[in-house]
Amino acid sequence: MVLEGYHVYSYMTVFDGFSPNFILFWLFPAIAYHFYKAIQEDKMLDWIMLGISVGLWFLAKYQTVMLILFAAEKNFRSRYPYQTVSQDMKNIFYQETGKNLKYVGGYIEYALPISIYDETHPKMILDTYGHKNPWVSETKIKENGAIIMTRHYDNLDKTAKRLVPYLDKTKDIEPIGYDFKIYNKLGQERKYTMYYTVIKPIEN
Repeated sequence: MVLEGYHVYSYMTVFDGFSPNFILFWLFPAIAYHFYKAIQEDKMLDWIMLGISVGLWFLAKYQTVMLILFAAEKNFRSRYPYQTVSQDMKNIFYQETGKNLKYVGGYIEYALPISIYDETHPKMILDTYGHKNPWVSETKIKENGAIIMTRHYDNLDKTAKRLVPYLDKTKDIEPIGYDFKIYNKLGQERKYTMYYTVIKPIEN
């Protein structure tokens, strides 16, 4: 058991860097050791140590500590205002093109919720694993246009050209800033800016 744990967790640790696997690597032998001692000698101390080792293993595996620290650092912030962002993006696209928004792309935390939860369900140009969406073709994007969204100003140009290959590679795309606020459970607000560009339909 110890050798198997060494093989599994050391293999994953090499590729994941510092992660829960780095902690699990050291806890697995402790669990195996105290389990063996508890079964063989049936001492209360060994059962207690086994319980502590298993508890720490679960704590590391599911990153409970990291989740607690993350919540504290973010002051228990609420979710992004997806509904507001979605409605604003649809309105912006309609004002620019006179058409309804059918395709979105870019930063997944912005694009995916719009695609899933908005009542019109615009399709993502890429799916959640970064592969090409088989239901979206260049022809459809040319006919209907799209909105590309990113978290960072510098990423928008290359992201848009990667998702929409027919865009002119020699012309830089100027990102447009969109500001929104998030109110956490303590009533405090945080301001965020995302960047987008409207890919206009190509008239035949």
